[in-house]
Amino acid sequence: MLAPGQQGLTLDVILRDVDRAFPKLMATRLEAAVARAKSQEKRGAFDPVLAFETEFLRYNSATDPGKAKTTSMSDAVVEVLDRSGVKYSIGGRLNRGDVKSPASFTGSAGEYFVSAKIPLLRDRINNAKTVGEQQALLGEPIADQFIREAQLSLFEKAGTAYWELVGAKAKLEVAQQLLKLATDRAEYIRQRILKGANPPIDQQEADAEVARRLGGLEKSERDVQKAEIKLGLYRWNQDGSTIDASRTQVEIASLDEKGGKIEPKIAKNSATQDRPELLALRLSQQILALDLGLAQNDRKPGLDLVIGPGFDFGADSIGNTMKAGVFYTIPLRQNSVDGRINATKSKLQKLDLEYRQLERAVQIEVDDALSALAQTEKRVIAAEAEVKANQAVEEGERIKFVEGLSTLFLINQRERSTAESQARLIDVKVELQLANLAFLASTAQLGGKQ
Repeated sequence: MLAPGQQGLTLDVILRDVDRAFPKLMATRLEAAVARAKSQEKRGAFDPVLAFETEFLRYNSATDPGKAKTTSMSDAVVEVLDRSGVKYSIGGRLNRGDVKSPASFTGSAGEYFVSAKIPLLRDRINNAKTVGEQQALLGEPIADQFIREAQLSLFEKAGTAYWELVGAKAKLEVAQQLLKLATDRAEYIRQRILKGANPPIDQQEADAEVARRLGGLEKSERDVQKAEIKLGLYRWNQDGSTIDASRTQVEIASLDEKGGKIEPKIAKNSATQDRPELLALRLSQQILALDLGLAQNDRKPGLDLVIGPGFDFGADSIGNTMKAGVFYTIPLRQNSVDGRINATKSKLQKLDLEYRQLERAVQIEVDDALSALAQTEKRVIAAEAEVKANQAVEEGERIKFVEGLSTLFLINQRERSTAESQARLIDVKVELQLANLAFLASTAQLGGKQ
């Protein structure tokens, strides 16, 4: 039992420690950070780019051989790729002197322009850079599901260790009470022997029972130590140091905690919707669907429209300028693209089969957890009835012993039977808590929905 004013360690505190500082979980979160960085990297494909170029030439004129001519050409352009696949440009150029072909002469103040390269078929909306960003963005929630999957696994293991410690502490309390009964009776027998009311052999039997129960107490203490050490595996500080798990204070009464009312149909739906493995597969299907769309896009011919109006300023300028054109390409064979399409379709079919198998496995896992909960609750009721009956028999035997109608052997047996039934009840209550943990883990509710 806890000392007055002392706060017992709860399951919520254990799960908080795991979530906050368990190294494996922290490492998984770093993988999620890598996924977010990958999204940022892919987003960089749509960052504006400034390109600046200046060039001076002194050359032998083709129209006037042997005569040196000079020219200077400068360009400054800002380009940005839109996610629709359109590439926009805005900039200016200043070409002066005897400009070589195919460069064009500009007015003294330069030419300034805007232009757009617009894909009309291939790469319109569905292009490699846009798809790459979308896939990277889907990688972030997939990484989050890996975190949640690791959480559920660790939460269940840490919760199991916690309830095993609670059960070990409860059994230790039973062993302490049992030993106290034996030591009190040994003293009672000693006093009666001194008065001549009992034969000396009773003292030896009483002492033997004390020794037996002392051995049981030491075993219970060892079980508590083992459970504390096991629980200590999951308790960490944020600075990477471990939390001392020795003499961990837990509230034994928490073994009687009961979960809320469970609706099997709702539980199955919750598992199907919230289990991270299923969510990750659904997101992976979306990534492959993007791959398929990109491959189908690459089957289209390329048809790009380029349009770039501008204006030429200064001396020798011409005012309005224009650049326009159409670029058309068509592959004569499609083996590469068709291979990608067929491979992606096969991968999607494989993922669909994996999803259906995993979904069924999750439903069976929930069914098993529900069955375990229902059956263990019945076993708790039966174990409680057994303890109550043994306590009644023990009390009756104790009254008979005081009245001289029973023996020391029988009263020891009755007490042991009660203690054994109490230990079995504790085991079953621990099993019930573990079954509840398994149910919450199977429905992705352990530690709360994320």
